[in-house]
Amino acid sequence: MTLNLIDTPEFHALIDHELAAAASVLSPWLPGARSFLRRHLLDPDHATRTRPSSLDPGWVRTRFAQGELLHRLGKQGLRRAALDVGQMVDLLVEIATVAGERGHPLRPEAAALLRSLPHVRRPANGANAPLIARIRAFPRRARTALLRARRHQPICAPETIRAGLLTGMRCTTMNEVLNLGSEARNCLASPLKRHLAIQAGEEEIWALRSPKGLVAVLAIRPGPRRLIELSGPDNQTGVSGHGADLADWCQAAGVMVSRRCQIRLTDILPPQMTLPETFEDLDDFEDGWEEWLEAC
Repeated sequence: MTLNLIDTPEFHALIDHELAAAASVLSPWLPGARSFLRRHLLDPDHATRTRPSSLDPGWVRTRFAQGELLHRLGKQGLRRAALDVGQMVDLLVEIATVAGERGHPLRPEAAALLRSLPHVRRPANGANAPLIARIRAFPRRARTALLRARRHQPICAPETIRAGLLTGMRCTTMNEVLNLGSEARNCLASPLKRHLAIQAGEEEIWALRSPKGLVAVLAIRPGPRRLIELSGPDNQTGVSGHGADLADWCQAAGVMVSRRCQIRLTDILPPQMTLPETFEDLDDFEDGWEEWLEAC
């Protein structure tokens, strides 16, 4: 769908602005990317029908006199368009990164996709070209392919640290990270951007176990070690009954704790000293409740 868009120059200017701010890895592909963005990133829903104003160029009044419809993005439409363009530029940067990475299993496909940008026509009915869906899906596919290709490569040396009732073991391959995610039933089981940081050694994943099984999964930043995330199985926010052991383990491992990690008081107490989660559960404590109050 072709619009008589009055503020086309402003739309093109915001595309140029986003491309100028993009990472240099996109530089070889800029002409094709610019052509693609101008042709495919204008959403008709962002524009509204309008009439000529005294400040509009002559062609606007001419086409209006010929009975043609005029549209304008305006400030709100340009803001919405800027979000769409910025997100698409970020995706193109990720694809260009893959295209320049030797040994990446999807490198040829990434380069072919970027080469096709200036040649893709927009469907006459105004729908998105199929290439849009391919671009949006590509970064996740690339991460999955890279993890699959390198999942058994060592990312760090094995390390085991014991303190109190807890034993911590560091994951040494992406395969171990994915398997731990499956065991803990959390997001580590699926390839994410975060896995690339883990694979690059920017983040360590530890499994913390007691004799009864998995207690928690720890995310630790190396050099110096900082605990930045802790979660139990099923992404539980606590490690009930193991708080004191966790403190001992962190001390033994030389791990500092980020302020983002919060431990509840009930995590430090043994299970027999914790109250029920809901008031309804207090019915279980009717026997001896008065004696307990009198003792207080």
